[in-house]
Amino acid sequence: SPVTLVEFADPQCTYCGVWEREALPAIVARYVRPGKVRITFEGMAFVGADSETALRTALAASGQKRFWNVLALLYQNQGVENTGWVTDSLLRTIGGAVPGLDTDRMLADRNSTDVDNAVARASSLGVPRPK
Repeated sequence: SPVTLVEFADPQCTYCGVWEREALPAIVARYVRPGKVRITFEGMAFVGADSETALRTALAASGQKRFWNVLALLYQNQGVENTGWVTDSLLRTIGGAVPGLDTDRMLADRNSTDVDNAVARASSLGVPRPK
């Protein structure tokens, strides 16, 4: 694709959820599927503890090529910030709704080196640098 859109988002962020549910599907249909734009995701966890759990779970699903599926379902089931809405029960339900996803593996991989590295990379990219 000639253009890359880098999305910095927190799975618990209300505004990020609105973007995912209302704007992103049209962008994917109009630009991504025809090959005009490539979207990459750099996950942030700035809202609270649920952010970290949700982000790590979605990133763990990327090892099975199911990242976008899990992220979309997290946003579709997004609860009120910092209320503990990201439970293992919810994550198991989300995992079970994604065809071809091994939910137990996804949950186990949340603390993998690959996920740690993805979180660290995104965090370093999102930090303002001194001029």
